Amino acid sequence: MSSDYQVPPANPRWMTIVGWILTALPALMLIASAGFKFFMAGPEAEENLRKIGWRVELVVGLGILELACAIAFLIPRTAVLGAVLLTGYLGGAIATHVRVGDPLVPSRIVPFMLGIVIWLAMWFRDPHVRAILPMRMEGVIRPGLMRVGFAFTCIVLGLVIAIALQPPEYRVERSMTIDAPPAEVFEHVNDFRKWEAWSPWVKSEPNAQYLYEGASSGKGAICKWAGDKIGEGTMTIIDSVPPERIKVRLEFRKPMQANGEAEFFFKAENQKTTVTWTFQGEHVVLSKAMSLFMSMESMLGETMEKGLANLKQTVESKR
Repeated sequence: MSSDYQVPPANPRWMTIVGWILTALPALMLIASAGFKFFMAGPEAEENLRKIGWRVELVVGLGILELACAIAFLIPRTAVLGAVLLTGYLGGAIATHVRVGDPLVPSRIVPFMLGIVIWLAMWFRDPHVRAILPMRMEGVIRPGLMRVGFAFTCIVLGLVIAIALQPPEYRVERSMTIDAPPAEVFEHVNDFRKWEAWSPWVKSEPNAQYLYEGASSGKGAICKWAGDKIGEGTMTIIDSVPPERIKVRLEFRKPMQANGEAEFFFKAENQKTTVTWTFQGEHVVLSKAMSLFMSMESMLGETMEKGLANLKQTVESKR
């Protein structure tokens, strides 16, 4: 009895190596994600689940599912099954984030790119997958196409490694001297409603919406913003010591989710005030990628300098 099926030739060594390199990235990410759900599940993880409408009790179950899929993907005999299961899992994750309106990056793009890497890894690892999904023209595999694929893989892998090696946090600091005593300068920063006169982000989009909650000024004051250019987020004054320092916590939701802290220090110098503004935050995937091509120090620092110049003009014009 004859069969049309032909056993694919042995996998070239270089393709196997590339396949396993590509396999390592999603496998390690999934194992790390599962470990977080097993051992570090706390208020933050629970809050994230509530946002997408899932019960908190599902945290460990999701971790087990991720770990099982990652193991299946790593074992050669079950790698295709693992890839299929991961595709479904990642597709569900994208659909969930779309449903709740999460920002495009990283909640939707990262799972999509991860799915591409998974099947690209399988294509390089398994000749049976290439037999099903051949890159052929007129029945002949183009060597040039293979080289392009290999070069593309190396470039993607290099970018992934470069992004991963970026520092997890950033810190930017700027200072300016204002011709006014600290108490006068302090009140323009301690009240979010007065930020409208000097904040560079407010001035970049005057029609953005602002909602003020909590205390009128000082510790406990809250400002929520939403705009087309400046995105959405919340800032809260978590420490205020008149007229010396102010600490603000920032939570960004759109266009990307991230957290940060800003601090203002007011130092008296001969009836003048030197204001030092620091901003520090966590590097998310997008900001790490952006830092490869532009400096956070110069990009954010320039905006902070404009803000301090606006603050100087606002305070001095009222004297």
